Amino acid sequence: MARGLTAISETNQQLAASVATQIGRLCTAEQLVGIALEIQAMLARATSVGGQNALYPKTLDTVRTRLSLESDEVARAVWMLLASYSDAQDDHKVVVTLTHTLLEALLDDLLVTLLVIAGRAQLEAEQVVEGLRTFAAQAEQFETNSHMALADAMAKTTYPWFFYAWQNVRLKRNRFLHGQPFVIGQKTARQAYKLAEHAVGMFAQLQNTYGLRQPAG
Repeated sequence: MARGLTAISETNQQLAASVATQIGRLCTAEQLVGIALEIQAMLARATSVGGQNALYPKTLDTVRTRLSLESDEVARAVWMLLASYSDAQDDHKVVVTLTHTLLEALLDDLLVTLLVIAGRAQLEAEQVVEGLRTFAAQAEQFETNSHMALADAMAKTTYPWFFYAWQNVRLKRNRFLHGQPFVIGQKTARQAYKLAEHAVGMFAQLQNTYGLRQPAG
């Protein structure tokens, strides 16, 4: 029991340190864990991944309000850390499933931007992206609009490992959802947490490279 409590304490301290790096000030671990559990409970009420994505703006606003954050980029980075937080020693699925949920949301945001640059209206672009039901379809849409495979685009960022780490986490998460309860372990959870820490920075680089181009003509 003492070892378990020590591990939880270290996890909470790591969370506080990671958040402090993002926002430039210290918050108590108790405050951050409370917010983490609050947004995780909101997401847990969704009955599908699509439902979780729909709740993303509300949970993001919760993080921004509770911590008085002004920047959307900082709020997203902190959301990633809080949504992927887990103090469980034997159950790591929350880290993996929620990390993947936000990665999909960030990719959706990027795809909408690319479609708008290509000449689609905002609402039309959002509807197109909402209709992309698989990761393969999302990746194909990215390549259509950027003329670069998603894996290659991510490899050109300062996070060249990101795409393949994401694919490993994504496959483990899918296998878990399809009835393999023990496929997600500590190694996968650590990989997901690393993705969570760097997701906003990675997608910001993609936005800067592919999302700032002006429409032709």
